[in-house]
Amino acid sequence: MATYRFLAVAAFLSLTVASSLSCSSNRDNACTPGQSIRCVGVTGCTGAQVCTGEGSGYGECTCGSPGYQVGTGGNASTQLGGAVGGTFGSALGGSSSVNGGTQSCVPESVSGRVFPAYIPARHMPGSCTEQAILDYYVTCYQSGECAAFMTGGPYATCGACLAPSELTASSLGPLLQLGPGSAYAIETNVAGCEEILGEVACAPKMQAEFLCQYAACTSNCPLDNYDSYNALYQCMATALTMQCASQHKSAQCLQLASDAAPCTGSNFQEQFIAVSKTFCS
Repeated sequence: MATYRFLAVAAFLSLTVASSLSCSSNRDNACTPGQSIRCVGVTGCTGAQVCTGEGSGYGECTCGSPGYQVGTGGNASTQLGGAVGGTFGSALGGSSSVNGGTQSCVPESVSGRVFPAYIPARHMPGSCTEQAILDYYVTCYQSGECAAFMTGGPYATCGACLAPSELTASSLGPLLQLGPGSAYAIETNVAGCEEILGEVACAPKMQAEFLCQYAACTSNCPLDNYDSYNALYQCMATALTMQCASQHKSAQCLQLASDAAPCTGSNFQEQFIAVSKTFCS
């Protein structure tokens, strides 16, 4: 019996992904002071934890809602926590009126909403070595220097596999881009990861749960800075157990317990590498 815990700290990137990373001033910190990120607690519940004032690390995971649970076809005690796309956070600084009361950031009703058919994984095996995936994480996410992974660079093929996918794409890579505009959030594509592992019946249900959460909150919680990310996260966490409760229940569907670990990790870097290896190695 195993419980998989993970959290992710993904950056808000400009639309020119290769240009710069907004958290570059905090590279020496373990996290951005005051930053709130999604996490999965020891019981499998989905919640949040906050970075300490000095940026040395995160506090305990405080939560109360359940994570994914493997279906009866596998080991039902194994849990895969977080949102379908993975979990995401923000390292973008700034302030916002979203949490100040000038804009309502609460889930909308999704009653009667028809979600798109399942968007399959963009599987590009052999595109990246594990070292190249780690280099992408370090150079693009921590340093904002992605030239080596862009067209004409020595790792362009790997960069094409790892490039974030818009939700309107015909296939989705290991990273999902949430929100149009000058800034957006990045979330790992766990549904696609599970599809590649053979969970072809469960993956569409996991993606539908994520799309439900995002659809319930995207209009009322536009992304433009760190505070607006926090508002979107809180909205999606609420939608998970309310507007999207039926999708959440359906998404507890993995048939094999062994399929959980390759799409998760104990922190964002581990999860990023795990999911990316499944898609691109």
